[in-house]
Amino acid sequence: GNQGIIRALHRRDRKVTVSVEIAAECKDMGTVKVGPGEDTEYSLLQGASVTIVATPAEGYEFDHWAIKDDESSEPIKEATYTTSASSATYVAYFKAGEQSIEDVKIQESGVQKVLHDGTIYIIREGEVYNVVGNRVK
Repeated sequence: GNQGIIRALHRRDRKVTVSVEIAAECKDMGTVKVGPGEDTEYSLLQGASVTIVATPAEGYEFDHWAIKDDESSEPIKEATYTTSASSATYVAYFKAGEQSIEDVKIQESGVQKVLHDGTIYIIREGEVYNVVGNRVK
């Protein structure tokens, strides 16, 4: 009779969906996935666990995951994070990667302006400065 249908409905109620997305301001800075494949949405039984993965693009690094529409949630600092599932959307935030001052070439003495990775450095008498004027090396 109806027992089977009712049981099936109850079972379906326990399914949850975990999805991942990239914050709008970070669109081209990396990729995200959830579960065993390359998907951005994954359904599983409530209480089971699933892993979300954020991979930064070249020149960027992962900053944190936030849970969409949950202002009170702590940012998650691990790029690969396993959650015991309740339905939620995790939003990945990326940031520009750290730039290495070592790559700024010091040539002859005098003052030079060097553009490296989109940042301007000034070299004066063998010292490397950023454009704010703080000595960085």
